[in-house]
Amino acid sequence: MHDSTRPLSGRFLYAALLPALLGGAALNAQSSTPSADDDLAARVAALEARLDAQTVTTLGPKGLEVSTADARYSIRLRPRAQIDAHWFPDEEDGDDEVLLRRIRPVLEGEGPGFSWRLMPELANDVHLVDAWIDLQPWDAGLLRLGKFKGVLGLERRQGFTDTLFIERGLPSVLTPVRELGAAWQQSLLHGQVSYALGCYNGAMDDAESSGNLSNGDFDLGARVAWTPSESSPLHGLELGFAASWGAEDAAIDNGDSEQRIRYRTSGRNTFFSYRDGVALDGDRYRLNPQLAYYRGPLGLLAEYVRSSVELQDATHRDTVAADAWTLQAGWVLTGENASFRGVQPRHGLADGGWGALEVAVRYHALQVDDAAFVTASGSTFASASAVQEASSMGLGLNWYLSANLRCSLNYEVTDFSGLGAARATEQAVLSRLQLNF
Repeated sequence: MHDSTRPLSGRFLYAALLPALLGGAALNAQSSTPSADDDLAARVAALEARLDAQTVTTLGPKGLEVSTADARYSIRLRPRAQIDAHWFPDEEDGDDEVLLRRIRPVLEGEGPGFSWRLMPELANDVHLVDAWIDLQPWDAGLLRLGKFKGVLGLERRQGFTDTLFIERGLPSVLTPVRELGAAWQQSLLHGQVSYALGCYNGAMDDAESSGNLSNGDFDLGARVAWTPSESSPLHGLELGFAASWGAEDAAIDNGDSEQRIRYRTSGRNTFFSYRDGVALDGDRYRLNPQLAYYRGPLGLLAEYVRSSVELQDATHRDTVAADAWTLQAGWVLTGENASFRGVQPRHGLADGGWGALEVAVRYHALQVDDAAFVTASGSTFASASAVQEASSMGLGLNWYLSANLRCSLNYEVTDFSGLGAARATEQAVLSRLQLNF
């Protein structure tokens, strides 16, 4: 947000000096000369240039921003924090706890033809989540370089403060958390069609990219999306499809957060992982059809993800795929508009209102191929505690106290079935207090 208003001190200075300059000129108008007029004009121009060089500082719902008076350069600090509490009716499902889920002070800025972002994670495992720069020398599109979200995952592409539920659905665990590389993005037909093409180091499922997974080659990704025009009765709909491919060569290491593959429930309990000694060795592709619809207080999101990869261990080699899907719906009870970027309450607590209330429901599931559990050599790629399939039903309530504060309460029931270890139904009650600038 830019504020082109000059600082108060600058305006007072201008108001005080300009009449003096002009008044002095009027008193001596009869004796003025061209050189005196030029001197007065130079003084006024110098004073205006001095005022224009001053910075403008604003503090509001989008954080703290400092910009030049002409708004060509700006830098913003946007604090974001999530404090969670988890309860499990069955103590075997996990420990009741309060945790700092995310503490992420976002630093971002803009300049002529470019913008950038740095976002560290200060909770738990301290690291840099986002570090990218956008180059946009013309309006046609932009080139993003650095560490950022890739093309895969509709819910993954949502900001972590904007998701309908506290934890993303199971399709997201089959997509990278962040990629390291470059991507070109562009919108066409007045914004009705958009596409992105990316070239990355590659990342494990539900992990961030660091080193190259393909011994010097790169993963390639693409996404295309269509949305109707504003005059269409289908306005608010978005249909998209994303895919990626890579020739991978990397060992799975369950002790390394960037080299492991693990699939977790909304209660953050791992229900599937591979054994140590299993490696990605060959083609890997991911497919991801997507749908979103936001109209008035209604919000819908659905997606499917398939992640297929060639695996090998000391005795066996095979292709293993995992499939996941989700359908979720939200309704804003207080009448505000639902959107991909969350809900903005009309009347927050500070304005004498009660904020906005939103109810949510979803179903999501994930299934791993039989090939992960049964091999010709008699061994398995899956770990001893792995379960083949998880399906979950969730209910949610979101209370937006203001544009910056949100309280959420979720209840999730997850059933397990198929090959692998026997596992009882998991029930989880999740709550969150969120600060978002």
